[in-house]
Amino acid sequence: NKPEHFDAVFAAIAAIDVPYVPVPGNHDWYDGGATYRSRFGPPTYSFDAGGVHFVVLNDASSLEDRLAFLDMDRELVIDERVVVVLMHAPPREDLRLALEERDIDVLLTGHMHTNRVLQHDTFVEYNTQPLVMGGMDLSPAGFRHFRFSSDGTMSVEHRTTVNSSILRFVSPSAGQVHRPCEARLIVAVEPGAAIRSLVATVEGVGEVQLEPAGGWNYRSEVLDTLCTAGSYDASVRLQTSDGEQSASTSLRIGPAAGPATLANWPMFQGDAAHTGARADRIEYPLGTEWVATVGANIHGGSPVVSGGRVFVSVSDFGSGLAGGVVALDAATGKTLWEQRVGFSVRNAPAVAGSVVVFVSNDGTVHGVDVGSGDSLWTYELASEWATVQRNIYSSPTIVGGVVYVGGRHEFVAMEAATGSIVWSVTPMDNFGDLSSHASAAVSGDTVIIPFNRRDGLFAFDRATGMELWHTGPDVVMAVHGSPVIDGDHVYVINEMTRLSAVGILDSETKWGISLEQGAFGWGFLAESTPVLQGTTLVVGTQRGGLHAIDTANRQIRWTFEADLSLIRATHYHGESAAITAAPVITGDYLWVPGQDGLLRAIDLVTGQELWSIDLGVPMSSSPAIAGELLIVASYDGSVRAMRTQP
Repeated sequence: NKPEHFDAVFAAIAAIDVPYVPVPGNHDWYDGGATYRSRFGPPTYSFDAGGVHFVVLNDASSLEDRLAFLDMDRELVIDERVVVVLMHAPPREDLRLALEERDIDVLLTGHMHTNRVLQHDTFVEYNTQPLVMGGMDLSPAGFRHFRFSSDGTMSVEHRTTVNSSILRFVSPSAGQVHRPCEARLIVAVEPGAAIRSLVATVEGVGEVQLEPAGGWNYRSEVLDTLCTAGSYDASVRLQTSDGEQSASTSLRIGPAAGPATLANWPMFQGDAAHTGARADRIEYPLGTEWVATVGANIHGGSPVVSGGRVFVSVSDFGSGLAGGVVALDAATGKTLWEQRVGFSVRNAPAVAGSVVVFVSNDGTVHGVDVGSGDSLWTYELASEWATVQRNIYSSPTIVGGVVYVGGRHEFVAMEAATGSIVWSVTPMDNFGDLSSHASAAVSGDTVIIPFNRRDGLFAFDRATGMELWHTGPDVVMAVHGSPVIDGDHVYVINEMTRLSAVGILDSETKWGISLEQGAFGWGFLAESTPVLQGTTLVVGTQRGGLHAIDTANRQIRWTFEADLSLIRATHYHGESAAITAAPVITGDYLWVPGQDGLLRAIDLVTGQELWSIDLGVPMSSSPAIAGELLIVASYDGSVRAMRTQP
């Protein structure tokens, strides 16, 4: 709240042509609000715009003062127009109840550096991540855009902050051959400015209309007149308030390749130990078999594969309504079903037999039918806690038909087939909502998981839920990558990029190694889950470093640096290189999805880059190894199956 900080804000405001509505935050009140008041005026006020009534409340004011202002203000609202309240931090319980009693419709908040939708009893709250840096919930920098129609209906879309305008053909992609009469264009668009027009042209077809498909994606109808084998020029032209840009590619029509041999990848990193490795090598170069869209962004976790189906979790950073899981045919990419649950799913689903299990970030565990997507059962974790405390970002782990899932206020073992509870524990009953993205790892009779920034690493008896041990926060302060099990050790990496090997039997730290210099608290420089093959453990960081550690001699074997990220994913950083998704291993090849848009094959032994392909869109989800296919999901909302080409 220094004067020069306000000068920077006013300089930025001068460059935009829309009204700026200041909402005071906690940092503004370090001096009691003196500087804020001198520059912006009253911290609590209301106004009407577009038929909507807006109320700005000051978090630094007492509860009584805020409610007194609301009560006086409501007497001045002369009709039944929509009421939107803006304040910096999500409300505590007493204020939340008071807002419900006063019939507000929408609450807009920040402070938590997260993106989430909170459905309260009588109003909906949209908590939005920072504009210029990644959030503490690992959401990339961005903002929401709200539209109100004349009848008060509201729609919400999300825009991601990008370092430069993105216009890219997602399909056709490298090596992709479309079946005759079945080609479709998919274009990723995130320009950082208002879109005025988007038009594609295809040789032999002419102008092709592109419609929004969710996330960054726009797609055409099937080009059912393009039925003759050959190669056709395709281009797309984007007009925005900043100007015009274009992209071009070649679309190939021909016979489909023979069917690929498929294998299952039923949960995050393939198994309950989260090793992320398969013995059989997938050779490069890779070409694209098919591309599909899922209706919103894909962020965190990974696709999973079972029984010839690909299951993809969907994050809707706007309204949340498109969040859920989508099932695709692994051979063709065609959508088999969609289960939209109204909240984002920020990590991988898991499959056991005929049931797909996933967790929406409102804290609800869902069991749906593999074949139809119909809901079989749901379970609300920590249902007695307030909505803001129930956010879950981790994925379920399934062993022997039992699901292990949950957070700091409730962690459960439940039957995958029925959702019935085998056991339930409350690891921590104190206030806190900075949930970890780490999923439980299971080894023999032990379940291992971190929950929160300061809770440490927990181990439970797999059969009974009895707590076996938990470490202090000094070992695993702020862990988002899932634990990886290696015999009688479990590996975890924290926000300081400190990799620790913890004994499963005694919880003692056997050894540790720091990977990045200059790491600091709240920097979240390590979000990726490590991947393990033999004595080689590899982990990516938010500075773009990929580090291979020899677990036998406890030394860094090699380091690889990625390029600048296309999005701003790192907390308390603006532009940065970033590897947030876990790599996977096939044989002695390491497959690395990058937020710089490149998918790389790296030699596991030497760290040498063997091959890469520029997909043009950032990847913040781990690939799935599905036999001969590598299933790659990207942040724009597209999923592609990639296969070795001659």
